[in-house]
Amino acid sequence: GYHERFARGEFTLGNNRILGYDTVDGKLEPNGDAWIIKEIFDRFVAGESMCGIARAMNEKGARTLKGGEFALQSVRYILKNETYAGDKHLQKTPPRDYITHRPDPTAKYQDYYLTGCHTPIVERSVWERTQERLKGPRTYDAYSNCEHHVFYGKIFCGECGASFKRRTITMKSGDHYKAWNCAERQKGKNGNGCKCRIVKEEELIDEVCTALGWTEFDEERFEECVRRVLVMDEGVKVEMKEALSA
Repeated sequence: GYHERFARGEFTLGNNRILGYDTVDGKLEPNGDAWIIKEIFDRFVAGESMCGIARAMNEKGARTLKGGEFALQSVRYILKNETYAGDKHLQKTPPRDYITHRPDPTAKYQDYYLTGCHTPIVERSVWERTQERLKGPRTYDAYSNCEHHVFYGKIFCGECGASFKRRTITMKSGDHYKAWNCAERQKGKNGNGCKCRIVKEEELIDEVCTALGWTEFDEERFEECVRRVLVMDEGVKVEMKEALSA
C-alpha cells in the first residue's frame, strides 16, 4: 500500500513533522517558522559556516521543531532536506521490520523522488547553490566552536568502557579536523593503556548512520532514540533506548 501511494505521489508526514511546514488538506504549506528555514539557507549560500548559522539562529530565539537550540547537525539536516525546495524523497531508507521496528537492510524497496509537489520555502536556485557548496571541501570553521554536539555523553569506548572525547587534530599542512577518541587513550601513560582507534567525526557519523540503516544523519531522532554508541576497532555498536527498556 505504501508503494502504491508513493507511486501516485501521495504521502503523509504522520508524527514526523517538519520545521517550517504544516499539513493543510493533505498538502505541505509554509507556516510561521518558515523564516528560520529561509534564513538558514540564505546565510549558508552567503558563505557562513554551519556552526556560525546555529549560533546566529539561537541568538535570534529560533528553535528546532522540538524546542531545542540549533547545533551543527540540525543546520546540516535542514540544508540537505529537499522538502524545503518543494520536492519530496519518499522511502529513503529500507522499511522497518515489524518485530524490531528498525530499518531492515535486507528488505527490497523502491524510493520515489517527487519534484514540485508542494510550496517551496527556498527558491530552486538557492537550493542548488546550497547542494553545490555542501559537496565542496569542508573547512575547519564549519566543524569548530560549536557549544553543543549531539554525540556528547553518548559515545563510549567499546574496548574499555570509557567515554569518547571530541578533539581537534592539526595536520602537518596546518589544516584541522574534528575527531573522537577514548578518554583513557588520550591520557597516555596516565590512562589504562587502551589503544582503541581515533575516528574522524565525519567517519563516525557515517558509521552510526550505517549501523542505524539511515541514509542521512538526523540529530533530533538520534537524541530521542539512541542511548549510546560503542566504538570499537572494527566498527560501532548502537544501543537503542527502546531496546534497553523492552
